Amino acid sequence: MQIIKKFLVTILLFVFSLLPANAQSGSFKQVIKNNNLDRSANISISIKDLKTGEEIYSKNPDRAQNPASTLKLLSFATSYDTLGENYTFQTSTYLDRQNNLYIKLAADPLLNSEDLAKLLEKTKQKINYGKVKKIFIDDTILPQIHYPKGWTNDDCLNIAPITPYIIDNNELSIKIAKSLDDNSINIIQNDKYKYSFINNLKIGNENSIQIFREYASSADIITLSGIISKDYTLILQARNPKQFFITRLENAFAKNKMPIKNRFNFKQTPQDARKIAQVEHTIQQVCATILKNSNNCASEILFALAGKKYNNCTTNCPQEIYQNALKMLENFYREAGINTDKMTIIDSSGVSRYSALSTNNLTDAIIYLNKNYNIRNFLTTANEGTLTKRLRYLENQLWAKTGTMRGLSSIAGIIKTKNEQELAFAIIIQDFTKSKSALKSIEDDLIDCMFNL
Repeated sequence: MQIIKKFLVTILLFVFSLLPANAQSGSFKQVIKNNNLDRSANISISIKDLKTGEEIYSKNPDRAQNPASTLKLLSFATSYDTLGENYTFQTSTYLDRQNNLYIKLAADPLLNSEDLAKLLEKTKQKINYGKVKKIFIDDTILPQIHYPKGWTNDDCLNIAPITPYIIDNNELSIKIAKSLDDNSINIIQNDKYKYSFINNLKIGNENSIQIFREYASSADIITLSGIISKDYTLILQARNPKQFFITRLENAFAKNKMPIKNRFNFKQTPQDARKIAQVEHTIQQVCATILKNSNNCASEILFALAGKKYNNCTTNCPQEIYQNALKMLENFYREAGINTDKMTIIDSSGVSRYSALSTNNLTDAIIYLNKNYNIRNFLTTANEGTLTKRLRYLENQLWAKTGTMRGLSSIAGIIKTKNEQELAFAIIIQDFTKSKSALKSIEDDLIDCMFNL
């Protein structure tokens, strides 16, 4: 009898050792049950061994859902692969045989006013600027795509148009301040680039401001309504990036005491023009801001540039370039052996609510990208970037990309468990009526379950 008991105990221990995921699946179920997710939301989870691809835990892993910004995990890799690891965004100056100066744009998402001033400083040191006849801007690297198909008006309000004209993130600061006597509200613009405002703001006990822009109008007119209790800084995207860029370019010329004799002209740089100077950022730097800071505009620009190169696109037709980019993404993952049948990709940044894929798609992609591109080098770790103040105890054990929309939150990446097992994971929680912070808290609880596997 004693021998039989020992034998049964040995068998049970052996069985439990083979099922570590099932032994912990109750923890995942408890988090889901405690937050009533099966009734109040659509949730999808996929967790796999990073090396073998073996499923560790899943819940609705094949359900197609909106990935939000975790889509950047997939799109950045295809752009990076097409453009190559040595690609650089070079904003340059050239001089032709007639002493005309060309400023050749690179659609550099990281270009700022200091870079532009530095470019002109270098240029002034190498040429006799007094003999320059005309100044041309070469913007032929990328057409004015404006916004990808499927973006809504609300999306466009907070994201700069996709264009070769990008500087200082195409953002401007506007101060909203109460008057000294607290009887009126002033809108202060200290920038050459101006918005027109319809001011319906009132003074109250809190800052609660609503922004509305009329998209049927070509003018930069914004209606502000709601209440303010103290001074507030509003960050807006320039709707006319070309004009916004030119104001910065004029400032750079003035800073270097280089008078502009005539208006700027627009023309492609001649092939025989001589390169004078350049400022640049690497593709690795741009990918870092895409994945760590979730820069939507940078994601779309990189994707469009890759789409232009894919299939050797020779035209600057926005529609053709973006179609090429979407085809590039689909073919990339199909060739990687990932089932793309349920994937619907509209943009590269995850802004569109029409994009859809499964958490299985995400974990399969992460496994492939980890093996071939060492993706964790591009991702943010705990308490960094979009994971600031989250999961601090997992610093350098968690590498992930987050995504957020109204009623939707997602996170996907790589985690190293307390037992040193590395997992690829993806979580999407959609149609959730609670707050953004509640969604993030649930994600953190699920990730804690993964860590303790």
